[in-house]
Amino acid sequence: KGRQAIERNALDELDEALIKIDAHLVEIRRGAWSALFSKHPDSLRQAAHSGRELIDQTLKTGAPNADIIGQPGFVADKSSKDGVTRKMRIRHLMAKQRGHVSESDIDVAEKAVDLVGTIDNKLTAVSHARTAPLEREVEDALIAAEIALRYVLIRST
Repeated sequence: KGRQAIERNALDELDEALIKIDAHLVEIRRGAWSALFSKHPDSLRQAAHSGRELIDQTLKTGAPNADIIGQPGFVADKSSKDGVTRKMRIRHLMAKQRGHVSESDIDVAEKAVDLVGTIDNKLTAVSHARTAPLEREVEDALIAAEIALRYVLIRST
């Protein structure tokens, strides 16, 4: 199994799900962790930036505007400059990746939307702070981002 995972460049279920969207997302994920543990100057900021990019690119690549806008009954959200919100992307991506989504799954997904948004804001703040972020803080944010992405992308049994 280990050799097969290396050959596929997918070491776990999240890698598998990310590859289905775009193989480049796995590189971003690995880059975030590599930066976190590299101990080079500014590596924590780079890790935080990569974590934010992983969330952003996963949502925008997995649920592009055209897919969202093309849905029957689409109503543009006036709070978003392009009419598409993060919540819309997560709902669409969750249904696309996981298959049928029940109303209770949608409710939980909406909570995941909040989590992903909070993580994105946190990683953005950390990556632009004037002082160096704490390693543990960046690691926790990356872990939380992966948990949220797992919930959205991987069907639970």
